[in-house]
Amino acid sequence: MKTRTFKDLSDFARYVPLILKEKLDSVPRTVTVGIPGGRGAESIVTGALSLSDEDLSRLSFYLVDERLSGLTNEQTLLDYGFKKAFEENRMRSGQLVILEEGRSFMERNQTLDLLFLGVGEDGHIASLFPGSCVPSHQKDVIVVTDSPKMPKERISISYDALRQYTVDSEVYLLFFGEGKQDAYNRFVKNEETCRTLPVQFCRSLDSTLTVATDLA
Repeated sequence: MKTRTFKDLSDFARYVPLILKEKLDSVPRTVTVGIPGGRGAESIVTGALSLSDEDLSRLSFYLVDERLSGLTNEQTLLDYGFKKAFEENRMRSGQLVILEEGRSFMERNQTLDLLFLGVGEDGHIASLFPGSCVPSHQKDVIVVTDSPKMPKERISISYDALRQYTVDSEVYLLFFGEGKQDAYNRFVKNEETCRTLPVQFCRSLDSTLTVATDLA
């Protein structure tokens, strides 16, 4: 596992195009990118939209969790810049894939080339909160009805799907902001399981893991 330190999320956003470009140059096909909702997603959207039209056209973004009421993560991504990119024909509608209950996260023979996961104050990833680290019986997408954060109703990629779709992937864990300091410290200590600190699950993935933070 590697750790890269940045001044803040804006600084990280300037690094995102380098990550994407390196992957685009090494893979002769569409590059699949897992993207979070929330504040951390802005850096991914901003970084992606700074690429050339040709490079941007080769990216497919898969949202890893969604809110079922209020301001949705899909709308947030659109507001961060994807809506304008669609309107200007820099992106096609199929390049942004939103979670849907009852459907697979992605094609069974696919994997994510890159996965960016924001980490919450309690160590949650996607909408996988403390106490949720149990098998989902091979469901790619799970429904959350009792989220400790509003809104309570969400859908999320499952732990099983995280493992299945990240084989040989590059996974970035985003710990930004003072509110994440406790979760970051607990993750670094590596003394807990994913039941109390869900981000801990990522240590078990068959992936290249990088922590991106302004807290190190």
